[in-house]
Amino acid sequence: MIHLLESTIGWIRKNPVGLKLNHQVSECLAQFFSYHIFLWDTFISVVYSKYVVTAFLCSGVLGISVLIASLIDVVNLLTIHILCFHIYASRLATISFKALLSLLRLFRGAKYNPLRKRVDSVILDSRQLFLATLFLTTLIFLFPTIGVYYSVFSVLHYTVCLIRFVLLSSLELANSIFSY
Repeated sequence: MIHLLESTIGWIRKNPVGLKLNHQVSECLAQFFSYHIFLWDTFISVVYSKYVVTAFLCSGVLGISVLIASLIDVVNLLTIHILCFHIYASRLATISFKALLSLLRLFRGAKYNPLRKRVDSVILDSRQLFLATLFLTTLIFLFPTIGVYYSVFSVLHYTVCLIRFVLLSSLELANSIFSY
């Protein structure tokens, strides 16, 4: 699984699907996620031992539902980093999208007032509009890079969610069939 994630990050670094991503931001995010993969690999190498595997295999003696529940726990443990990647990428995309909306609202002469929880009007001078224009164009050009990382890690996360759903459904089926 580590090689799959590293190859996915390497694929994103090389302008996937013909998209021209921002090289600096892509490298920064790729290094961040690569370091997180390294930390996760270190964690798994510490946790993984022959006793854990033996305990998992011995749980089959207690019945199919215990074995499936143990398998769900193992899948959750082995894919916690994908959940973290999804959370990091979604937070980054959410912050970028909110900043983009705020800057677009600023050009219409409005701003959000968090104290009154409403949109108020605002008059900006030329310097403030110039800075807003710089931030807006920078954010627009960075948005595809952030969007690609968000999309890739969302697909991975929802794939893991599908696997968990199948395992939980099989656990429910096993509990309903083999109830005494």
